[in-house]
Amino acid sequence: MAFLACLLLTPLLRMGLLRVGFVDRHEKRGGSFSVPRMGGLSVLAATALGLAAPLLLRLHGGGSIHAVVPMIRALAGPVVLVLILGIADDAFGVSPLFKIMVQLAAAGWLVRNGLGIPALLGHALGPVLSAVVTVVWLLGCTNAFNLIDGLDGLASGEAIFATGTVLIYALLNHYFALAVLTAALTGALAAFLHYNFYPASIFLGDAGSLPIGFLLGSFALFWADKATTLISLSAPLFALAVPLFDTGIAISRRWLAHRPLFGRDRGHVHHKLLQRGLTVHRSVLLLYAAGLFGAAASLLLTTFRQQQYSGIVILFFAFFVWGGIQQLGYTEFAEAARLWRRGFFEQRKIIRMHVQMRSLLANVDHLGDIDELWGVLSAVALCLHFSALELRVGGEQNPYWFRRKLIQEEDSDPVARAEAADAMATPVMPLGWSLRVPLGQQGELGLLSFWRAGDSHYPLATLQVVEDLKLHVSRSLVQYLNALATRPEHSLAAVAGWAAEAK
Repeated sequence: MAFLACLLLTPLLRMGLLRVGFVDRHEKRGGSFSVPRMGGLSVLAATALGLAAPLLLRLHGGGSIHAVVPMIRALAGPVVLVLILGIADDAFGVSPLFKIMVQLAAAGWLVRNGLGIPALLGHALGPVLSAVVTVVWLLGCTNAFNLIDGLDGLASGEAIFATGTVLIYALLNHYFALAVLTAALTGALAAFLHYNFYPASIFLGDAGSLPIGFLLGSFALFWADKATTLISLSAPLFALAVPLFDTGIAISRRWLAHRPLFGRDRGHVHHKLLQRGLTVHRSVLLLYAAGLFGAAASLLLTTFRQQQYSGIVILFFAFFVWGGIQQLGYTEFAEAARLWRRGFFEQRKIIRMHVQMRSLLANVDHLGDIDELWGVLSAVALCLHFSALELRVGGEQNPYWFRRKLIQEEDSDPVARAEAADAMATPVMPLGWSLRVPLGQQGELGLLSFWRAGDSHYPLATLQVVEDLKLHVSRSLVQYLNALATRPEHSLAAVAGWAAEAK
């Protein structure tokens, strides 16, 4: 009855929406044309008619529909609220924050009606925590179907797989009320797919994707409420695998790239398939296959009674998801994995750099003169893989002491090399970036500079110790120079006079 109702209502709704002007531009070979965007209204209306028809027509067995009334009473108010939100968004457009607030209200309403997730990972949840987890689940499912509605027939087809999976589960477990609800919605969606498949003549729109996603999340809650094991509790996740996978990927990559989590972009799974050269038709069919695979895994998890077989299903599904991410070629994940691997292998190198740097600077106060200090700084520059070093003591125009040098990493004894270096040499500094450490509050005591060549191969390790380097080098050198200016046995009257003048 729901199938026939949607088959008849959708063309009528399409004509009405075209007259009102609630349409989107749809690209097709040879040009573009207008497509109505509130097709979800016919799906929900047909679902309601399918549920009411046995009672209205006094069909045999219609009286048993009364068993579904408590479930409908719990769902009706929140679903209608989400439907109104979808209509408003399709007609006028609403902000993401407003959409989230209304969805929160609808989810809270459903929790107040007695629906929720009683346990998680084998542990019973208290009332507050159960409500929070339930609301998060409903928000995730609602927005997952809204985000995946980007290709003709994709969201409606995935919804058929999800509702069909819940329907089969309900029939296998003699859950009559849930079976009736999902049968009506599945029939309506199947009829709507006739008009929504590529090339679509009508779109679900937010008036369809939001309430249908909310309904599917609610059906999963009824499923979870009847689940007796942790494995069967996870089965609804597999039934909604494709939309939840796409939403999880979208949020993760936006977080990694420091972009708004609920913004719009062309990085969804269906966009990636199109970018790889697949047609719209083939992309949708491929995602249908993924949805069918998730539905099968969900039913297997519910059917298997032995834990080891369930573990094999989950492991195989996880491998399938990992392979899909690899094939889609997300640069955000590739870069994050590269940085993680690089950071993991360089942690010991970074620790070694810190230890060497602090050991070299620990005895600065006991050095005899600036030449010895120069040797220590050369050793610091070498252990941190800098390419060049420069030290100026005093003013820029007339410094008391000045030297610069290039660092050769193949030398194993930087202190000895520094002592043998030509004090008058002033080599050209390499191209790249430099780290300048003012000595004193405003650099009144001098300036220490480190250079790194552009082709240097230790960027990450060095960058992680830069702040530590600036802090320790600046502190050690200021203390040393102030102390050096008070040593008459070294005949540093000029330094003493200059330091007093600088103060």
